[in-house]
Amino acid sequence: MKTLTLLLTMVVALVSLGARSDAAKDAENNETSKPKAHKQGKEPTTRKKALLRGMHARMAKVCKLSVQQQKQIAELNTLRKKAMKQFHTENAEEIKTLKTKLAEAKKNKDKKAMKEAMVQHRSLRVRQREIYTQWRSKIMAVLTPEQKSLWDKDQVMLLIKRRFKKVQLTDKQTVDVEAACAKFTAGVDLSDKKARRETVIKLSDYISKEILTDAQRAATTRPGKKKATTRPENADKPSKV
Repeated sequence: MKTLTLLLTMVVALVSLGARSDAAKDAENNETSKPKAHKQGKEPTTRKKALLRGMHARMAKVCKLSVQQQKQIAELNTLRKKAMKQFHTENAEEIKTLKTKLAEAKKNKDKKAMKEAMVQHRSLRVRQREIYTQWRSKIMAVLTPEQKSLWDKDQVMLLIKRRFKKVQLTDKQTVDVEAACAKFTAGVDLSDKKARRETVIKLSDYISKEILTDAQRAATTRPGKKKATTRPENADKPSKV
């Protein structure tokens, strides 16, 4: 069952690897081909297109990025997308072959072939991750030290919110959580993955023990786990930028 689950996960990841750029292209084409609707008798208003979207837009808000910084990040993001598209193009044949190999291994229940496919799949993911890390570093280099600190603390807060998303915090609890976050992140180099992970774990434990009620604490407990705060979900996974 464990092998089958891992195999299915790999297939989904491969589909994502091979289809992501095509899906993005189709989305762009659909968006540009849509007629612009406007009320009769009124001229359509021209909306200024935002320089950044998603997490980049959040970064601009949290870190109070200048227009120049936003333009730099937008340009880097465009180059990053081109690099990822090139990766998908250059590895399209390998991805296609691997998908076929996985299908045959599953059909024949060939554990050896499955293992070989897993090794090949990990190699693809590592190479893709290297591209992401390279461009993320360039984007982060645009920020000042103060802005980086603000962003790192905001990322910790997002992880905490994700960890306790099932809990309906009261206004007072929300204030207490924010105060605890400020306390636990003070003086910590959150750009370091290990330090960030340890901070999130300690902060999660504190919130669970000192801020949540018994009912709220029970709501955060995952099945099969004695403690809900031992390791927050995605604590060591950085947000995409």
